[in-house]
Amino acid sequence: MGFRNVLVHGYVEINVSMEIITFRETVNALPAILSGLRSVVGNDP
Repeated sequence: MGFRNVLVHGYVEINVSMEIITFRETVNALPAILSGLRSVVGNDP
């Protein structure tokens, strides 16, 4: 399936197990991402 199918035709099949794995990877990466952002932004609200 190509990205064109989503953009032009509006359909896609979702692989739930792949979505769960990707979600977990994102959750696990968040602390490092936030730490990197804090080092750049500091305490600026």
